[in-house]
Amino acid sequence: MKFKLKKNLPILLTVLLACVIYIWKLWDEGLANLYYSAGVYSMGQSFHAFFYNSIDSVGFISIDKPPLGLWIQVLFTKIFGFNGMAIVLPEALASVFSVYLIYKIINKRFGQTAGIISALVLALTPILVAVSRNNTIDGILIFMLILASDQTIKASEKSSIKHLIIASLFIGLGFNVKMLQAYMIVPAVYSTYFLFSKEKILKRMISSAISIVILVIVSFSWIMAVDFTPAQNRPYVGSSGTNSEINLTLGNNGMGRLIGRASGGGNNSHMTSQQNGRKNEPGNNPPGKTKAEDKNRPPSGNSPQPKPMNGQGLGGEGGPTSIFRLYNNNIAGQISWFLFPALMVSLLCLYQLFRKKLEPSSKNISLFYFTMCFISMFIYFSFSIGMVHRYYLAMLSSAIAGLIGIGVSLLLEKYSENKSVIIAIFGASAATQLYIQSLYKDWLNWLLPLCAVVFAVSITLIFFGIKKRVKKEIISIPIAALLILPGIWSFTPIIYGNNAQLPIAGPELVNQGDLFDRHPELSNLIIFLKDNRGNATYIASVPSAMDMGAELILQSGEPVMVLGGFNGGDNPLTLEEYKNMIRIGKIKYAIITKNKASINTDNSSGNINDWIIKNCTPIKEQFNGFTLYKLSIN
Repeated sequence: MKFKLKKNLPILLTVLLACVIYIWKLWDEGLANLYYSAGVYSMGQSFHAFFYNSIDSVGFISIDKPPLGLWIQVLFTKIFGFNGMAIVLPEALASVFSVYLIYKIINKRFGQTAGIISALVLALTPILVAVSRNNTIDGILIFMLILASDQTIKASEKSSIKHLIIASLFIGLGFNVKMLQAYMIVPAVYSTYFLFSKEKILKRMISSAISIVILVIVSFSWIMAVDFTPAQNRPYVGSSGTNSEINLTLGNNGMGRLIGRASGGGNNSHMTSQQNGRKNEPGNNPPGKTKAEDKNRPPSGNSPQPKPMNGQGLGGEGGPTSIFRLYNNNIAGQISWFLFPALMVSLLCLYQLFRKKLEPSSKNISLFYFTMCFISMFIYFSFSIGMVHRYYLAMLSSAIAGLIGIGVSLLLEKYSENKSVIIAIFGASAATQLYIQSLYKDWLNWLLPLCAVVFAVSITLIFFGIKKRVKKEIISIPIAALLILPGIWSFTPIIYGNNAQLPIAGPELVNQGDLFDRHPELSNLIIFLKDNRGNATYIASVPSAMDMGAELILQSGEPVMVLGGFNGGDNPLTLEEYKNMIRIGKIKYAIITKNKASINTDNSSGNINDWIIKNCTPIKEQFNGFTLYKLSIN
């Protein structure tokens, strides 16, 4: 038993590190992204809302994502009560499991040293830490895809349709977490299986076809269930434009992410100046009044804000498309610390493939699979002109982690007697890390010279430490040095607090407490609405989820009619239908905020808000930042 404990101690310590980074002080994160949190609360009140993924418990309009990740969060709130920790914990645990699973995949084929390195690189990827401490459901998606990766490699090694089908099941489940984002690994899955399976070509084609059919069935089962339900019996599909989950999938969440033009109705940026960066923690069920948490933050003197890059793609966060996009100052610190060596390993794999020297061994299968994952995502994130936020880059983390572990194994295996190759690779990797940190040199300005010294010492130790061949103990020195900067970045969401709407790591978090508003005080409003609501179904209507809707749901625990969906772009009701709901007593009050940009008169929800302002009676009570209207039909 002692021997086994000693053998497994490195991965136990690595998993413990992941637990600390992903879970420590998670209880301070509040409800994170209020849009999803409001939906989780409402889904916990009604099975109808739960199944149809509704942001309100009555089922007026749905969240613009599929439900599986949110269902898991609802389950945790039922076990631990409705609070921020219960909502975010599933994401953190999924990432801890991901760290262990990437270790298992690499360790089985390349040894413990490579496995530990892959696990550490994954655990200390800053943007993965940020999404793991938030409820954006990317942590669950990435875990699903690593499970699919494990099954794909096994399917290719064993020529097994069973493992290929299991891989398709996990991808299908991932699709039900974040739709087409899960398909980013599909080219790698089927190219790896088709290239390395020992079956005859016809059988490979049949096996792949069966797996793809199962993938499509699992992926679209919930979507079809929603779309085949009569519209009057379910919520309006938020951000779809046509009240269709298929259109949401292919439009706003499909082409909108790829080329920046969605056929759906919602602006899905998931960011407003009112909501970004807030933290709150309501009580148990119902949520009741929320309170903003005042965090102690360090002085802002050395806390730069990287300038927004006015380029295409990445939801305004990414800058112009190019092969160097992932090294710009908005992105580099989030994901690119090990991008250069991962790219080198990928190019080596492609070189061997073109020279037909990539034999069908377990090592080469894993190398090829992670290379294909990395290359496809690298191309997408470098050249996509669609709307993709920086936290989506966490998708790259497992491919990079796998390639770094594999790359170290290849160094030990093929270049252990060549000191110059190891020094050149480490030196180039160190230089790219110093370049990345130089983009943020005003933040912790001692980091850059300190790491330069550490890297120089490491190179010296390699030079004098290698006599005949490099050993594991020697290679651990430069690896440890290369983990310093991403490790420090990974702790920033813990130290400074995460960004609630758009999770990120790094120096931008230092000042977010000064930049972003607090929650509006709604207690007087809620008391008034509850006292005067009568038998109305909804406590009030609001312009959108991000314009009072999510806040009011969470603070009141009551159903709210979110007229414009996520950010005001949806059209679930015509003006006449809204008037009819007033006539039959389903809605008595409406809230109009001072954010006039939310009232877009080009769509029906904007027309409704405009009609309310012109034709309904404002309540004289003073409410800060918004006006309450008593609805009536003249």
